[in-house]
Amino acid sequence: MINLQTKSTAYKINFSFFALIAIMILLRDKNIVILNLVGCMIHEFGHYLACKICKVKIKEVSFSCTGFCIRKLETKSLSYGNELFILSSGIVVNLLISIFIFIPTNEVLHLFGTVNLIIAAFNLLPIKGFDGLQIRDLIFARNVPLENFRLYYKFIKVLDIILFVILSLLFINHGNIIYIVPIAFIMLRKFEE
Repeated sequence: MINLQTKSTAYKINFSFFALIAIMILLRDKNIVILNLVGCMIHEFGHYLACKICKVKIKEVSFSCTGFCIRKLETKSLSYGNELFILSSGIVVNLLISIFIFIPTNEVLHLFGTVNLIIAAFNLLPIKGFDGLQIRDLIFARNVPLENFRLYYKFIKVLDIILFVILSLLFINHGNIIYIVPIAFIMLRKFEE
């Protein structure tokens, strides 16, 4: 792991990040790798801007096999709306880019729009390490009474299946069937919990 430190922020680069890039280069052409990395950076930049708007200090920026990640300092003092804004800002930025860039006939722009849509969809997954789990837990912790937990749990399983189907259809539509295997593995592990 490579560690760098500025005044208030730590930067950590895990070697798994480089391994992921190497695997992506072997699986696909270099354009898709670059577009994926740019899409991930844009996603995290959305979180970064939201943190700056809400005056939340960034504790750590890490790079690993799951991509880039920004960790915030003390969020317990944040309001519900500000925390939801920060958590969802990366997904919103990816969705906005995919909407505005998806339409043009330029092949690279169309691919970049697709990549941003997939990044947003992945981050909506309610899995540890993704924004979706934190957003879901924040919303339900604030709005679901404890006595409705079983109903909540069943609802979550249905939601997980819907998200899996949407991601699978996106990958099949764009000829990236190989990516369904890790999604299926993640979802099967999720259902075992």
